[in-house]
Formats: sequence, structure tokens, C-alpha cells
Amino acid sequence: METRDLTLHHIKVKTGVPFDDFVRTLESQLGRHDPSAYLKLMTDPSQAEKVEAIINSQVGPSGMVLFMTWPLGLLLALKDRPAKARQYIVGNPFFAFRLARHDIRAALDAPLRVLVYEDAEDKAVVEYDTPSSIFGWLQNPEIDLVAKSLDEKLANLVQKSSA
Repeated sequence: METRDLTLHHIKVKTGVPFDDFVRTLESQLGRHDPSAYLKLMTDPSQAEKVEAIINSQVGPSGMVLFMTWPLGLLLALKDRPAKARQYIVGNPFFAFRLARHDIRAALDAPLRVLVYEDAEDKAVVEYDTPSSIFGWLQNPEIDLVAKSLDEKLANLVQKSSA
């Protein structure tokens, strides 16, 4: 067994925007990932262009798709007080491909996680770890380039959703 200590660069943004408004804008920037639209085609290499076109059609204005939303606030309400909190699983299948083709271990952390929750002033707070720090332990220049572009995409997504 091998272990490694990692240093993550964690981002926390207090948006000043009401939670519901922020979430609505954030979700409008993300495409909806539907793997059922292309999974059967992936077994046939001659269908690569068609698969690529389908995936590209699912990408939102941010360049990313929403893979999943976890309604953490609803879970907390079962045993505690109601809370507005959601975890988003976001990314782009092509970014995952670009990362994993250089080192399959990158697939451990792709897609990315983003937490949005409401603070005491009823405003949205966003937290995430930067992709460049998440994937930095792989020490691969090609992965570092993709990860830095993902840093920018996440920062832009939060900024646009906060406007």
C-alpha cells in the first residue's frame, strides 16, 4: 500500500446573491449529461464522431455539464433543521478523457464537486477544491494544462452565477 499527503487549494466564495437565484443561474450555465444518448455507440469506434457530437450538444454555456445534484439540504432536514445546500457533480466527458488519457488515475477525481449552501444572511456560498490542486499530485504537464483550464471554468461559472 502506498500513501501520499496532498495539499489542496480550497476556494470559498460568499456570493452576496440569494441561494435560489444563484442556484438557478448556476444550473442554467450547465448542460445536462445524458449518457444514455451515446453509451451504446461507444462500443463501435466508427461512431466516435457521432458520440462526440452528442456529448457536445449536451454541454452548457459554461463548457460543462451537470452530472448529478445531491440535495444535501433535504438530507439534513430529515434529522436536523431544514437547510439550503446542494452538492453539484460537474465537468465535461472530454475533459475527463483528456485527463485520463495522460494518467488513468486522474479519473479518481473527475468529474468535479462543487458545494453551494445558504449562509446566515440567506446568501449563497460556494466551495470547491481547485482542479489544479486536485490533479497536481499526478505531476504531469499535460494534466496540469487541463486542470488549470478547469480552474478558470469553475471560477467563471461562479462569477457568472453571482452576477
